[in-house]
Amino acid sequence: MSTTPTVKGTKAACSRLLNQLIQETKRFPQLNYREYFGKLAAERKADLQKTDDLVRLKEVQAQAKLDLEQMRRMVATSRLYVKNKSILETTDSGCAGSGVKHQGLSSKKPKSNVK
Repeated sequence: MSTTPTVKGTKAACSRLLNQLIQETKRFPQLNYREYFGKLAAERKADLQKTDDLVRLKEVQAQAKLDLEQMRRMVATSRLYVKNKSILETTDSGCAGSGVKHQGLSSKKPKSNVK
């Protein structure tokens, strides 16, 4: 039995790490972070399928491990400071006229602290 890593085995390990990264991005409470990091991880996974160089796969694997650890910290931190959901997250379709009141500009003038 050989202990040297193969391209197929390393590619499978990288793919598993990137799948974990994609799953981790789904835990972001903010829509924009979920979308951006999810697309980024999916693009990296697509690029991985085109690579057959063992050295490059090792680099991708090491970077994916670091990214996964960083993503977990970012998700934990972002969950501490959750804001109100955006209008796109509160409606089913995200379209205007969906019956959700928009909290836009008020007709009241803001109070001024200047004396």
